[in-house]
Amino acid sequence: MRPRAVVGASVAAGTAQAQARAAPIGTAWMQPEGCDVRDVVAPNRAKVGQVRLADPPGHPYRATVLHHLGGLCPGEVKPVPPFT
Repeated sequence: MRPRAVVGASVAAGTAQAQARAAPIGTAWMQPEGCDVRDVVAPNRAKVGQVRLADPPGHPYRATVLHHLGGLCPGEVKPVPPFT
């Protein structure tokens, strides 16, 4: 059985990890012509990846992305939650 201090530290570390996972990974907005754009940062242990993704109307992933964002209207800016 683990000592209480270790269990408490483990719970605190788990809470910090959950908060880090919940933090936005980027920003999304919709251009006037309806193209949704996302600037996303993907941190890794040794590197950080940055990418700009754009899905015009009719793109196969567009509905999934808009659902993930909770919808998006032209001119609106939203944080991008992490994908699971």
